[in-house]
Amino acid sequence: MSSRVPSAPHILRFIAYDPGSLGPGAKDVAHLIGPDDNPMRGDVVVVAKKGTIEIRAAFVDDDIAALSVPIRAGRAGTLMLQTCINPAREAPYGLMVEMARHRIKHFIQKCEEWQMWDPGIARGAMRLWEEARGHFAKALLTQDPIAGEQHALRSLETAIEASEHLAMSHAEILLHRRYGTKAASSTTLGVVVRAATLSTPALDETLVRDMDVLHLRADWRQIEPKRGKPDFRAIDRWVQWAAEKKKPVMLGPLLDLREEALPDHARVFRHDYESFRDLAYDHLDRVAARYATTVGIWNVGCGFHANEFLELSIDQMIDLARRVVVLVRQRNRKANTLMELVDCFGENATRRSGPVLPWRFAELLQQEGIGVSALGLRVTPGRSGSMARDLFQVSCMLDRFLGREARVMLSAFGVPGMSVDERYGRWRDGWNGKTQASWAGRAMHVGLSKPFVEAMFWADAADGPNSGAGSAVGEDRGYGLFDDKGNPRAVLAKLTGIRRRLRKPLGPRRTEEEAAATAGEHEGEEPT
Repeated sequence: MSSRVPSAPHILRFIAYDPGSLGPGAKDVAHLIGPDDNPMRGDVVVVAKKGTIEIRAAFVDDDIAALSVPIRAGRAGTLMLQTCINPAREAPYGLMVEMARHRIKHFIQKCEEWQMWDPGIARGAMRLWEEARGHFAKALLTQDPIAGEQHALRSLETAIEASEHLAMSHAEILLHRRYGTKAASSTTLGVVVRAATLSTPALDETLVRDMDVLHLRADWRQIEPKRGKPDFRAIDRWVQWAAEKKKPVMLGPLLDLREEALPDHARVFRHDYESFRDLAYDHLDRVAARYATTVGIWNVGCGFHANEFLELSIDQMIDLARRVVVLVRQRNRKANTLMELVDCFGENATRRSGPVLPWRFAELLQQEGIGVSALGLRVTPGRSGSMARDLFQVSCMLDRFLGREARVMLSAFGVPGMSVDERYGRWRDGWNGKTQASWAGRAMHVGLSKPFVEAMFWADAADGPNSGAGSAVGEDRGYGLFDDKGNPRAVLAKLTGIRRRLRKPLGPRRTEEEAAATAGEHEGEEPT
């Protein structure tokens, strides 16, 4: 009886003639995408060689794959982008050519899916797409590989701009369909508030006037840094404040499985699921009992599927999810529960042991009858290793959650208003107050245009002494509506302006002529 011979790995090669074309974190985050458009396992090696960059990917699960890697895409920024699905071969593919090819192809796919082929509907997107195709044709026809790469980069830049135009025009159409004759709900916009955030008159006024819901963080490490000595004073202050101001509260995540969110006495049971589960149960029961009658919705858990620190089997993930939901509802039968999903693009899945992709975990919860009221998505590029993405990618990612039984909320969305680690990329001109506000406005329109998205929570109310990289929960600075000196950032005016406009019906969508006559903003950004 012969033993099974392992399959030989397939090899996929790419070449770039500009050594600076990859983002600075490319070696750490480059990964493969499979034919099902999900991340797939493989070994990706980036090598600088004789003034060029060569990327070699080896994989065995299939004989075709795509490469995902951060690219310096000119005026579009440094973004996580991907090539088309390609068969393995000895000769290298041109990296920029394949990046441009994929974005042009993806534009076509979403035009079909979104029914956006009419140039009058897409507003500028078709013109830019045709321009991108022209540059792409030049890239294919030129005999000089360096000149061809330059044409491909120009094609990629223009295709990204075209696809963002498409996403924003699509969002504008759906926003007017959703809110044209009725106002948005009274719980549309919220903000994440860390328990350690200090109350100030300016912050208090903003929370009362412009924010519908507070997402109050309840990290285990902050509550119980030493076993058996919980301290609820910081959370109590904010819960009491919210009750006085009649502001609904979402509390949690009650159990965040990131290493920096767990206390030392829980982290020691990393490889002992039963002991960890029992210890967590005692903590969760104390929190659920304390706030059973004061919390409107419970964020019961975060990152159960990701295996970022704890390495759980699928059965253990489901068991833990079921237990936390049941526990909360034992304290309050009418409790609303939310399960928070991380790594929403799946970019870190291939570097961990046994994770479940977020959209797949949502399916598992539904199949197992774990009746969470909502799914929460964390979309915070630049934070916790999440790479920068353009708004077209954000819109496509959200479409993966269409058709779930549970409502969907963006439980934390945002980008930094200041320069952060370059390894995480940047959108357009880089992270600053103006770019942050521009990204936030567009992201809010994209999110709320999806009819299955119920609410959106900005990632942080205020920067402060506990929001730096060395804080207990490892959050990066720069995401606050207010900076660490208490000054409001431009993003505050952007978000609150949108929220105020959605407090009444939007009316009919502007005609193409009216949109063209509106100067300054990206087509489709402001619903009017």
